[in-house]
Amino acid sequence: MIPDRLPESLREIIAKFPPGALQFEVGIQTFNAEVGGLIKRRQNYEKLAANFHFLRRETGVHIHADLIVGLPGEIVESFAAGFDRLIALGPQEIQVGILKRLRGTPIVRHDADWRMIYNPQPPYEILQNKLIDFATMQRLRRFARYWIWSATAATSSPARR
Repeated sequence: MIPDRLPESLREIIAKFPPGALQFEVGIQTFNAEVGGLIKRRQNYEKLAANFHFLRRETGVHIHADLIVGLPGEIVESFAAGFDRLIALGPQEIQVGILKRLRGTPIVRHDADWRMIYNPQPPYEILQNKLIDFATMQRLRRFARYWIWSATAATSSPARR
């Protein structure tokens, strides 16, 4: 779903589904407006938050949301602020992904300006850029690997149901 677009007519339909019948994959990617502009992912963060609140309070939709590490222009501090912001919105799952250079995607237009270095082996994950050095990117990669597990474990735990 596009996180800042949820028309009223669709809201009415969604609210009729029983809890757990729907899962929305919400690709936020970043809460940094400048980074969003660079990657052509402009979002209205107020509408995004309002849609999350609607989904959490008035529907039984399971929300899987993602943020991406390594986007051009994103620094560790802005990623962390976005992560905190996403947690506050309360999705059932948060996936922290590592930027990948997939064939045919427009991310390559940023390679030179942001000194994007990718692993030459699939899945072509970013290794570093001019704002996040290799060692820091490795720490973020370990965090992403841990977080995927912890979010899944937390949502499937009987104590959390």
